[in-house]
Amino acid sequence: MRGFGGCLRALPYRIRCMTRTASPRLPLLLCLACALLQMAVFHPGYVSYDVLSQLDQARLGVIDDVSPPAAALLFQLGERLLGGTAAVYLLNALLFWGGCALLWRALRLSTGAAIVAMLLALPLMLLLPHVWTD
Repeated sequence: MRGFGGCLRALPYRIRCMTRTASPRLPLLLCLACALLQMAVFHPGYVSYDVLSQLDQARLGVIDDVSPPAAALLFQLGERLLGGTAAVYLLNALLFWGGCALLWRALRLSTGAAIVAMLLALPLMLLLPHVWTD
């Protein structure tokens, strides 16, 4: 019984240890590194027929309402800045990894717990190279 009570007394300390972050900037730096790696490896991203249609609309200046018109307007702006799908791809990557950094910081995860969570989300990494507009 004594060993069981020792585990219960130590439990709150272990939970506190799991929820401490080494540095408040560490989540931002690690997620920024992941975003830069993703952008370097998969630039300018994979596109589907819908995205190609929206890019066509942006280049021709004829925007219809079959797909989101805001996406075509975003592609028009991106075409001026970087050309092709690169700007929308970079925006998607920065929004995803920025959200991960904010979530990591809001939940106050330790570095180890956050890295384990990222590794468990590997199937999600298969979707990140795709340029999403919907």
